Amino acid sequence: MPSLGRKLTPAEVLERIYGAVDELALSDNIDGDFWKVALCEALEMNRGFKSLYLSWCSLFNDEDCVTLAEAFKSTQTLTSISLVGCGNFGSEGCTALAEGLKNNQTLMSIHLESCNGVRDGGYIALFEALKSNRGVTKLHVACCSLGNEGCQVLSEALESNRSLAVLALTECDEISQTGVKALSEVLKRNETLRSIDFACCSQFDDEACKDLSEALKSNQALLELDLSGCRSILGAGCKALAEALKSNHTLTSIRLDACNFGDEGYWALGEAIGSNQALTSVGFAACLDFGDVACAALGEALKSNQTLKILDLSNCCKCGDEGCKALGEALKSNHTLFQLNFEGCREWGCHRAGEIGHTALAEALKSNRGLSRVNLRHLWMNDSSIEEFVKAVQINTNLLTLEMTLNGSPYRCDSSKYDEIARRLKENALFRFETIALVLEHAVFLGGKEIPDELKVMIVRNFATSEFQY
Repeated sequence: MPSLGRKLTPAEVLERIYGAVDELALSDNIDGDFWKVALCEALEMNRGFKSLYLSWCSLFNDEDCVTLAEAFKSTQTLTSISLVGCGNFGSEGCTALAEGLKNNQTLMSIHLESCNGVRDGGYIALFEALKSNRGVTKLHVACCSLGNEGCQVLSEALESNRSLAVLALTECDEISQTGVKALSEVLKRNETLRSIDFACCSQFDDEACKDLSEALKSNQALLELDLSGCRSILGAGCKALAEALKSNHTLTSIRLDACNFGDEGYWALGEAIGSNQALTSVGFAACLDFGDVACAALGEALKSNQTLKILDLSNCCKCGDEGCKALGEALKSNHTLFQLNFEGCREWGCHRAGEIGHTALAEALKSNRGLSRVNLRHLWMNDSSIEEFVKAVQINTNLLTLEMTLNGSPYRCDSSKYDEIARRLKENALFRFETIALVLEHAVFLGGKEIPDELKVMIVRNFATSEFQY
């Protein structure tokens, strides 16, 4: 976002430019044009900074980008550039940036989100440069006017490009089924793209989802997919996606937050997740129609799925007692899920689950041996429900993080119960710390090589930390 701090003096700006070590951030707290010359000189002199952030810099325009692009041709240190929110930066500047990329093989990450002045012509020039560029691995062109014509050129670039691994097209509302189809066709053959983000693309509908789903059946490279906020995807598109997930063996993470698939759609996705043995992270956060049927579908999936580690159902406020009971029953037998986010909405009255549902979740934690992190904030539990969670953490020694809400609750709860949960979690962490340290003291790799002490420390710190928030 734009800087709200005081304006920097010329001396401070120059000191920041020439003194930058790893990254250089210049935003809307700079006046004048003098700094632009200094910046280009620093790049041409191959100063040490690797990242350049000009986000929300309203002074940065097309002419400046032309000068900056010339500096790209000689710099050998810059690996990341962000021009997020540079409103005066347009297609001419983007075309100049593209020309600079043709001779630059060190720049790896480009962020052009919310560059409202750039039209399809500028993006087309950028994508044309990707056909020969072998350095860029991350490209974010979100919240912009990129359309179907640009997507066609991008798909052509992905036919030959062998470096781009992350592509974010978030909130590109002018991309419709035509553009998605072009990208989907190339995904059937592309072997380098690892992550693609179509979140909040308002025209991403059933037909677009069908095209992408067909690509997922044959794609063996993509690991992460984000379709959050694509509310034009309804039953037909959701079912096509579910069928693709049954045969896809590489996708490990999918975000479907803030979508409305309906009971049939969630059931189809639940069946797919149950049979899929590649997914490790799934998100349905803020799906306003995700209710008891959807919870039951996920519950059935968890009974057979052996790979899922993270499940995000936060702000799915239509989940009631029956949904919690179905989820709890599944957690009694599933011991591979590591993290569950079941955080509720902040507003009192939005929740359909009550004491029966909360108790069902607590009962599940008494026998579950896989969950380590659980978020149950804003579920507004009464003393009776909280007492069941106290009993659960007294039995469950695997749980390290449990987030619950005390402040703001409409119930007058006994805070000592929260203190007891926090105490027990700390004991769990201490037990985990001592056990892991003891095992690692004598542990070896399968090849017989001893684990380095540095790695042992990292493992202990990662798995032996407790946290209780309320």
